Amino acid sequence: MSFLRYFVFSFSIVIILSQPTLAVDPAVKIFTSYLDFLEGDSKGIAVSSDGRLMLGPSHTALLETDEPFIYSAVATGQGTIYIGTGNGGKVFRVSGAGTGELVDLDEPGVYALALDSGNRLYAGTAPEGKVYRISEEGTAEIFFDPGEKFIWDLVFDDSDNLYVSTGTRGLIYKVDPAGNKTEFFDSQETHIVTMELDLEGNLLAGSAPEGLLYRISTQGKAKAFTLLDSSLEEIKALAVDRYGIVYAAALSGESRQTVTAAAAAAVASSQESNSGSGNGEEIEKVDTALAGKLQVYRIDREGLVRSIYASDSEIAFDIAVRNDGSLILATGNKGRIIALDTRGFKTLLLDTEEEQITRLIVSGPDIYAATSNMGKLIRIEQEPKESGEYLSEIIDSGSTSRWGNISWVIDNPTQPEGISLYTRSGNTKKPGDTWSDWSKA
Repeated sequence: MSFLRYFVFSFSIVIILSQPTLAVDPAVKIFTSYLDFLEGDSKGIAVSSDGRLMLGPSHTALLETDEPFIYSAVATGQGTIYIGTGNGGKVFRVSGAGTGELVDLDEPGVYALALDSGNRLYAGTAPEGKVYRISEEGTAEIFFDPGEKFIWDLVFDDSDNLYVSTGTRGLIYKVDPAGNKTEFFDSQETHIVTMELDLEGNLLAGSAPEGLLYRISTQGKAKAFTLLDSSLEEIKALAVDRYGIVYAAALSGESRQTVTAAAAAAVASSQESNSGSGNGEEIEKVDTALAGKLQVYRIDREGLVRSIYASDSEIAFDIAVRNDGSLILATGNKGRIIALDTRGFKTLLLDTEEEQITRLIVSGPDIYAATSNMGKLIRIEQEPKESGEYLSEIIDSGSTSRWGNISWVIDNPTQPEGISLYTRSGNTKKPGDTWSDWSKA
């Protein structure tokens, strides 16, 4: 799938507005850059780094869970996808043989899912952190109970040893196929949030609240090296490409929007009221409306670290590498997928109706995305949408004004007759019934 072939036109809008006083010069509002267009809302329209608007990819909802959150997702090589939810703590299965709920684990959140070499499913939960092994029929048995509050991530190595990252003591456990456990690594952090294996079989682990990325040898005695000491609070997501390049998404903010912070708050509330599931939903919904910061880092085989993407208004819940080496980010709080190609060229690929894209799965040419608020699984198609709509941010003149000229420029149009521009205006901060109807320019 090549997103760039969806380019339809380069879009530059110039709006001139003037105050009804001769002493005031006209003001000009120009939309021409990626950041200008990012402030608006897109429905079927993608936006590139150089301010191009294009028809975005089609997407299809495969499953609507009726759960507010999807925290985890994993896919088999045969195309079956499992997703873990909150606040009902359910696991759903999507496959050619049928779609629906597989098991209810009787815990508020399923934060981690993993498959062993035999495609047996394992699930990690919170706030009474346990690892369950789940059969094809949906029978769940406790495989490992570390006595921790949170199971944040699960990773299998080639020998079917399971690595379990936890909070609130920041420990990683190693569990062999027979269920025998060892305390593999003590990070001295509060949480180990995410893990991934590199090409050499070392374990990569991201922490909170110091935002550290560790590389830990899995051979012999665990020996850790800090690959990254981020200025942000949490390493939320990791990905490794076929050349061994490591990508890490780090988050922070005055009010952290991370799953870690939300779940920790939910546990505190549940201990006070003995209703953890309901409180988890309330706390999470409050947190996800707050501001955060994002940095995406690229770490090469020599350990050279470079920031390739930054935002003061977005967070990334997941990152994934496509077959062509490009990177995609699952973000909130506008439920967007952002693509970064190997040159650093970025594209707002998809703007959904949900608040967060929480998980990404790349399976060959196919991309699947899990959303939260509400919890859905969607498939991103290889063909572009037939039509799309972009709605700009509200342009406030600050006082009663006479609106002047509006003009736009289309470069290399493929279908100029299919592009229309409409405006409306009013005297309130938010559009409502007192605003004018849409009129075609």
